[in-house]
Amino acid sequence: MSQHCKWINVPYRPDLQTRITYLDSYYTLFMYAYGRENSRDKKFLEINGDAVETWGNEQVMECYMNLNTFCWWYKPDGHSFHMYFDNLEQWREAKCWVKKIYPEVHEFQKGRYSSLLLS
Repeated sequence: MSQHCKWINVPYRPDLQTRITYLDSYYTLFMYAYGRENSRDKKFLEINGDAVETWGNEQVMECYMNLNTFCWWYKPDGHSFHMYFDNLEQWREAKCWVKKIYPEVHEFQKGRYSSLLLS
């Protein structure tokens, strides 16, 4: 179907008339990914600590929604959380957002990137 098609008019059948909205620019609002598969080329922010146990989908989705990025995360155990990003800029924005929302967070270096510890 053409990307230019926005309306399907069916003569004599107003109940079949259809308006088409392409969701390409909206997919971050209703899709997410969970797990480590195919994440090798992604940057990830690792968040550790006892407070992570209380984190649910709502807290993670809030971060991604505020950053307007695709939501992809993995929770390997009860005390750590991995949030995946396409590039370093998204990773930095997420780190700043978490530090702003949770001022008690501690940052520590781990390889090329840093991890956050919520206590």
